[in-house]
Amino acid sequence: MSELRPITECLEGLRDLIRKGSTGSVYLADGGDNIAVIVINLGTVEAINFQGRRGDFAVELLKGVPTASFSFHPGKTGSPKSSQLSNSAVRWLTDGAAAPAAQPASPPAPMPVAKASEPGDRSKLLQHRHDVESIAFGFLGPIAGALCEEVFADSTSLRQVVDILAANLPPNEATQFRSQVQKATSGS
Repeated sequence: MSELRPITECLEGLRDLIRKGSTGSVYLADGGDNIAVIVINLGTVEAINFQGRRGDFAVELLKGVPTASFSFHPGKTGSPKSSQLSNSAVRWLTDGAAAPAAQPASPPAPMPVAKASEPGDRSKLLQHRHDVESIAFGFLGPIAGALCEEVFADSTSLRQVVDILAANLPPNEATQFRSQVQKATSGS
């Protein structure tokens, strides 16, 4: 790893790799013992891990890092364990950078929008928001409010919200979180 630079410069390095359609792992090391690992595949951010957290929670923690060193290790990344990132987390990391190969894949995007069950899923999602946020607070602490705000804004179904939030937890806590949410929301 090299010298510490402002995090904005490190993220610009990530964005350059995305624009080139790179595959590999980006390592951002802060001044302490913490290293963020951002996995990109063909210019798409697939996963992030920082301070023992994954997904959106790791991005929220990374937002508090003023400086870091940057390194990139190209190569096959393997498949992440369903570490979903919300659109807002990806936007913060990439600032709109897109891989050249990602642009032709745009036409399939309207399919999910045209899904007939979406309005029902969205209303069910909003109906259970308070319960899910309360449970998330117990697992994630004070960051849960900001994280839930982003996840609920970017999601269209309760299942999607639960999957994204659970991806930010260690496996044993994720199972407990899912179980508690299911109990709280099973009445409808």
